[in-house]
Amino acid sequence: PGKTFTVVDATAALNDATGSITVAGSTGNDGTYTIVSAVSGSGSTVVTVSEAIPSATVDGWVVAP
Repeated sequence: PGKTFTVVDATAALNDATGSITVAGSTGNDGTYTIVSAVSGSGSTVVTVSEAIPSATVDGWVVAP
């Protein structure tokens, strides 16, 4: 399993975020994840987390810290 979420149009809210994010409304990834890094570019932010992300299904939303 991967350890990154790509969040579209969230650059301001997640760039350089620390702490944790919460995923909700997803098929199999709901929960809280520890942020390792959050890097913005090209209209999206790639958030790397400590925990493995169980499902490759892309859905749900991320609640910023």
